[in-house]
Amino acid sequence: MTILALAFWRIQRKERTTLWLASWLAAMAVFALARLVQYASLSDSTYIVVARIVLTAAYVLAWLSYEFANSFAGYRPQRWEHVVFMILTAAPILLLWTGNFVLTDTVVVRDVPFGGEFHGVEVGILYAPASLLILVLGMVAPLRLIRLQNLHRRENFLLALGYFLVILFSLNDFVAT
Repeated sequence: MTILALAFWRIQRKERTTLWLASWLAAMAVFALARLVQYASLSDSTYIVVARIVLTAAYVLAWLSYEFANSFAGYRPQRWEHVVFMILTAAPILLLWTGNFVLTDTVVVRDVPFGGEFHGVEVGILYAPASLLILVLGMVAPLRLIRLQNLHRRENFLLALGYFLVILFSLNDFVAT
């Protein structure tokens, strides 16, 4: 789907919605692939990097959802809002990769139902606040889609519903961690 969306964008470069969709799908694919890698038997140092990739993809998805929803609905946010959103998304990612504030370097192995092992890392002191910030930022896109009064109310509602489902699964992941 990512490649198809990019192909549509290359045909109509003025239409940014397909570019944001392709970016969102690519980040979701990175998240899913990295999450699957956490079930493989690898070295501890690999699990540390993979866990950070998973969380980076999840955090980036909040920003991409914001951009995609704005483009889809034809909404142009003010410049200050756009900058604040990017800074609030980038800050947890920076903390994630520059120390043990969000995730530590201690690998944890969890047995999963139906067999197998999941390899993750212990969360750091800022994991909860950073993830809650991203969760709040992730709510902007569906709430904006629902609140906008335009010709595509049904489509906006369906896209917002999809976002709410992603957020629900993210909450599950947050609680499970």
